Amino acid sequence: ARNVTFYTDQLFLRRGAQLVKIEKPDDATADVWREWLLLRLRTPWSAGGRTWPAGALLATKLDDFLAGGRSFDMLFEPGEHASLDSYATTRSAILVNELDNVKSRIYLVRREGDRWSRTPLPGMPEFGSIDASAVDPRTEKKRRLSCGLPLRVTFPCSRTGSGFSKRTSTELARPGASATSATARSSMQPT
Repeated sequence: ARNVTFYTDQLFLRRGAQLVKIEKPDDATADVWREWLLLRLRTPWSAGGRTWPAGALLATKLDDFLAGGRSFDMLFEPGEHASLDSYATTRSAILVNELDNVKSRIYLVRREGDRWSRTPLPGMPEFGSIDASAVDPRTEKKRRLSCGLPLRVTFPCSRTGSGFSKRTSTELARPGASATSATARSSMQPT
């Protein structure tokens, strides 16, 4: 990547001895996940015969995109009260963390056949801020983690009387896994 300004960059892919520019809006962030190019738009973008909204998360096959194709799937569509907070990739899914009426909601987005599926991540608190990321996006240690995904979810709690907040980080167990396969840690951190 070549940073043009604080919020803009140009992304290049090395193919043999050549650098091939990813033709994306300079203010969009781009990631490659498996065979997919993921684009997170900061401003509206016209491509593939339509205008994609600012705040959208798009996916397209990387090879098709490099060949000039502009057919996208919208993995997240912003709304009047919904925005994309973050996303993280794991080996088999994309964790989409959206803010819906200022409440975090995490969804597992997976490619199943010729379509994308989106399911809520179970067991998340209704209130608070949630941050999800892959422990190691290249591996899946099914004996330890939720839905076969290496996942760590952090729940910052409200201020306590001592001036500290309790922050709990949890690695969730896969449904049906033994209780010893899940770990939870908490620590006191200054607010």
